Amino acid sequence: MTDNFNSKLDDPQDRAGLAGRAGLAAGAPNSKLYQLLAQSILQRNWDQGVGLKYLLTSQGREPASILLIQLSSIGDVVYTMPVFLGLREKFKEAKISFLTEEAPAELVRDDPNLDRVIVFEKDKWAKKLADGQVDETIKELHAWVEPLRAGQFDLVINLHTSPRSAFLTKMIADKDVWGLTVTESGRPVVLGHPWMHYKYWITTNPERCRLNPLSSVEIHLLMADVNPSQRRTALSIADCGLQIAECGREEQPIADSGLQIAECGREEQPIADSGLQIAECGREEQPIVDSGLQIAGCGVENSKSAIRNSKWSELGIGRQHPEANYPSLPQKPGFCIGIHPGANYPSRRWKVEYFAGLIDLLAETYGAQVVIFGGKDDQESAALISSHARNSAIHNPQSEIHNPQSPLNLAGKTSLRELAGRLANCRLLISGDTGPAHIAGAVGTPVVVIAGPNWVGPYGPGHLVLQARVPCRGCAKVTCDEHICMELITPEAVASAARILLEKDKAKECLSTPSLKEIDLFYSGDGEPTRFFAYFPLAGRGDNAAGNPQVDTPDLSEVITAILRYCFLNIWQGMKDGTALISEDDILAIVAQRVNLDLIPGQQSSKLSETLSQIGAGFAGIAQLAEEGVGLSRNLYQLLKTSPEHQNEIMAIVSRLDKIDEAICLRDPLSGLGYMAYIDYAAIKEEGDLRTARRSLWCYQHSQRAALRLNQSLGRMAGLFWDRK
Repeated sequence: MTDNFNSKLDDPQDRAGLAGRAGLAAGAPNSKLYQLLAQSILQRNWDQGVGLKYLLTSQGREPASILLIQLSSIGDVVYTMPVFLGLREKFKEAKISFLTEEAPAELVRDDPNLDRVIVFEKDKWAKKLADGQVDETIKELHAWVEPLRAGQFDLVINLHTSPRSAFLTKMIADKDVWGLTVTESGRPVVLGHPWMHYKYWITTNPERCRLNPLSSVEIHLLMADVNPSQRRTALSIADCGLQIAECGREEQPIADSGLQIAECGREEQPIADSGLQIAECGREEQPIVDSGLQIAGCGVENSKSAIRNSKWSELGIGRQHPEANYPSLPQKPGFCIGIHPGANYPSRRWKVEYFAGLIDLLAETYGAQVVIFGGKDDQESAALISSHARNSAIHNPQSEIHNPQSPLNLAGKTSLRELAGRLANCRLLISGDTGPAHIAGAVGTPVVVIAGPNWVGPYGPGHLVLQARVPCRGCAKVTCDEHICMELITPEAVASAARILLEKDKAKECLSTPSLKEIDLFYSGDGEPTRFFAYFPLAGRGDNAAGNPQVDTPDLSEVITAILRYCFLNIWQGMKDGTALISEDDILAIVAQRVNLDLIPGQQSSKLSETLSQIGAGFAGIAQLAEEGVGLSRNLYQLLKTSPEHQNEIMAIVSRLDKIDEAICLRDPLSGLGYMAYIDYAAIKEEGDLRTARRSLWCYQHSQRAALRLNQSLGRMAGLFWDRK
């Protein structure tokens, strides 16, 4: 089987040879790389047809200095925050630096787990390049990069997937690199342990991402090889015992309420394997709210002592922006509900009229002060929403609750730090899947997400996602003429979802409302996030004819798919260190949280057990095929080493290995290991005979272990279900 993605052997001799051939040896960046870096600032995707190579490498000595790279967007940087703590706990004495772009830098610059925040001024250089100032920009990039080289970092971890992050990694790194980088010729290559490869081969591919059950936070933690004591995405703008008045919520110390302001940020830019098109399984970069803050220089050192002794007013939180002209948010009694109408693409934008109608409903029901947030690009739609709502039901004399206040429009008027403070003072935020939704989650404010075709909800407890139950959901469309997935989510539906979070004692009543009939609701739970944090569907959606809550019997195929997803994780962890990431008992517990297994009748439970056993037996057969591949690869190596003239015998082995490859890689979830097993036997002369044979042997050994592990896990799972019947 051939492919333009080539895995490489986990062999020290092989790694050293490939590194030299690929141009990965340390040295001053060449002028071509600077030109490519400049080009990448204006380029979101890799050029069509660019192939991604994979090279398994390991960490060298204990690092004294670490550079973590996550350039954007707001949400992805928020999802990276637990990595800061994980690195600090694992490498207590190391100096930890974080490289990001202008807007997210405002949020993370005071994080107590970072020693330094380095700002890549993409917006500034993009403007210069757009104005034709190419030579000047390249000179500035050179002046910016050079101080970061000189062996400053013992370990560089790139969590980003963009071309610019790969070129920056190559230019900055002199020693160990994990993540996406490039060769001297500019071809992208993934270095590091298997979880780094999992990110690019699995989660960034629209077809294979269905095998992934992990949140972005957990993937970042696995990529960085850390397991922090806490998985919160808490913004730490101040870590003193600060009290926050939350417009109607009881004041709580930040340390106790999860509102530890530890700066945030986020972005995931997936790379599809067929040409490295950044496609994040249908998601695009999240919109970035204008920060209003310029951070000069190549790095911003933390002033932690000043932050620890600061008050909110001194941090720009809860006070007016110097250039803004808007009133302070209302204080008790009453409360605020935030609205964020922006989205990066039309397919993810809810209609202006719907937002206006929702504001009216919230004002009528709660007398709430509604605050419209957004960036400068959202100002026009925010003004329309405010105008429409101001003249409708808010002033309806027949309303039971009188609310004379118009919506407070702050779109384009807050920096990110101020936005974080404003969101902390809201009882609830209603938003699309945008960066501010993740900031709200990080400051402890519940979020109702109005989801389009795809979504990723805020990390942590207490959030709801609404998604229309339509056959086309999951598409990757940027625009849509019908837009039915957003049309079906009405203001009444969102108001009902908001009520579930605001009045939890009315949740059952709200779930039964007609407006939610065609809507799926997903909940993030009530507890602190764990390694396997995920949203799960809310049950109790209406009553049946007998007047009892209507709950559907679980689909057995969905149960089996969920089990395989979690078993699949153990294959990747096994490639890394031979251990399992999750036990069979824990898999059962997680699946039970997603699906009510108690509703599976005894007969169906027996059928489920039998099906799992059959699938496991199938993987036992795959293990036998892989064992044959191990033997053939050894024979191939010996022939190539001692009798290379026996071409007919060699090609017969190659032909059989190609068939074994295909049989293994067509079987889910082992198809997810395809990056490892794709070997270009047809190019055996070009690749180097002995190296190809060694790589083949390594791949079959891993495939055999993976199939055996799946067989054993599914056998245990079958027993657990048999016990439940």
